[in-house]
Amino acid sequence: MQFGIAFANAGPAADPAVAVACAQAAEAAGFDSLWTVEHVLVPAGYESTYPYDKSGKMPLGERIDMPDR
Repeated sequence: MQFGIAFANAGPAADPAVAVACAQAAEAAGFDSLWTVEHVLVPAGYESTYPYDKSGKMPLGERIDMPDR
């Protein structure tokens, strides 16, 4: 049996160094695959309703800046 791990590459995890560290930790732990979410950038002022939050907006959805490196 193979096992994979998923992480949300948004907010602080959008930093490439964080993604690399996550991938390396998953590999060291013996996971077979690493999956990420598809919405890396969310357009500012989007109007469609996000169904998984009472506010109707994605958490950190309009934050597109990168953390300080």
